[in-house]
Amino acid sequence: MTTIVSAGDKNVILGNDFTLHPLSAVQQGVWMGQISNPESPGFNIGSAVYYKGDFDIDRFKKAVQDVADRTDALRLVVDQSSNRPEQKLLRSLVAPVHVVDYTYAPDSENRTEQKIRELINEPFLFNGSPLWKCVIFVLGDAEYCWFSCFHHLIVDGTGLSMFCRLVCDFYNDETGGLLDQSFPSFVEQVEKALDYKGSQRQERDRRYWRERFSVMPPSLLPGAKPRAEGNEQVGDVITLKIARSLKDKISSCAADRGCTLVHFLLALLASLFSRGRNVDDIVVGLAVHNRSTDTQKRTIGMFASVLPVRIAVDNESSFSDLMNQVASEVKRAYRHKTMSIDEIARSIKNVDREHAQIFDLSFSLDDFPAEEKFIGDTLPVARKVFHDHEAWPLSVWLTDYQKSTEPAFSFSYNRSSLSDDEARHIVDQFQEMLHGVIEGGVDSPVHRLPIMNEAQRRIVVEGFNDTQADYPKEALIHELFEQQVQKTPEA
Repeated sequence: MTTIVSAGDKNVILGNDFTLHPLSAVQQGVWMGQISNPESPGFNIGSAVYYKGDFDIDRFKKAVQDVADRTDALRLVVDQSSNRPEQKLLRSLVAPVHVVDYTYAPDSENRTEQKIRELINEPFLFNGSPLWKCVIFVLGDAEYCWFSCFHHLIVDGTGLSMFCRLVCDFYNDETGGLLDQSFPSFVEQVEKALDYKGSQRQERDRRYWRERFSVMPPSLLPGAKPRAEGNEQVGDVITLKIARSLKDKISSCAADRGCTLVHFLLALLASLFSRGRNVDDIVVGLAVHNRSTDTQKRTIGMFASVLPVRIAVDNESSFSDLMNQVASEVKRAYRHKTMSIDEIARSIKNVDREHAQIFDLSFSLDDFPAEEKFIGDTLPVARKVFHDHEAWPLSVWLTDYQKSTEPAFSFSYNRSSLSDDEARHIVDQFQEMLHGVIEGGVDSPVHRLPIMNEAQRRIVVEGFNDTQADYPKEALIHELFEQQVQKTPEA
């Protein structure tokens, strides 16, 4: 027999099948966003891993099941019938692993990509069913693709990377040594975080964010509108692959001035939008991992949050100075990272703007190339999978999963805010400014950093100034006016 009671502030054991637990502050923001738009896949995160070589599907399924048995975040479900922000931890769960065989299908790789796009855009339901899934695509002889998709309520980007690596470890564990290892509990971390609610620390964070946003910044981009009926794709992604040497140059350029890769790229985005939108007050939503302790760093779960980083851009100052200013601002904001973005928005009573957003632009760094995992004797190739329902007008990602592959910038945009041409223009400007800084512009004033390539500059300088026109040179001015009046008497 199972007795259902409210979770309150602590977990309550309900019976032999599950325990009931409250949501963390970050999870509550995700929960609220999903129940407000239950048909949206906007909280889905995914990855695709391509593999060529010997592969035992049954062994892989067992590896995924072994991870699910030992990772409580993967056994969390939400049953919305209670209408409360709480989650059930199942004592056991059959890992949702499916196989799709395209061996004899024409153009199996394209069909796989199309199917992955369909799957990443399918919303998870809060009806007690699993909030994740794995699909193995068989593309041909010894050729496979492993797709994983999670709801953000239970797993963040770091957790997704950890899951994929752990599955590889269990797959390769022929001796069974991993079966006896214990893994940290995400639910225990959630319970520890409950002490934050109503604490002095929470009040201190609330005061900071209220003061930081006592006056709201201007909007950079039109707010994303609700999905239009019949509009099957409201967003898209532009991917810009870069050489690993370029990423290394960016990191070195930042390190030489006491900054990090994140500080460099935030300064670059602020410079770009300051120049392009003619504003000097920029807010970028910075995704942070929020894993401060060793235990959190080893735990699969949802810890990530978003910090609104406010940047005052002085176009006369150097890019280097701006980068250091960004570093100081990130450091101040990071002291108050425990408060979720939803709590921040409520704290500052963000109701005066056309869209209830503190920022229009976000940046995320998924940087996990330190240890590459093999499946058997072969190194697979992994990439991030984006859905088509970007919540912000524009989200910029830098992803780097493997040393053997190229890092990539991804620009995920909402078409209700940016057209395809506008998004491409932003990407082109970003690329020009990035190379301009790296090629000697780090100490140049922001207003001198390039944002147009040579062809674009030629259009502006030569094309827009080409105002030559044929006219009758023998006629006098008043005669030309009389001729025009005869042509257009109603003008």
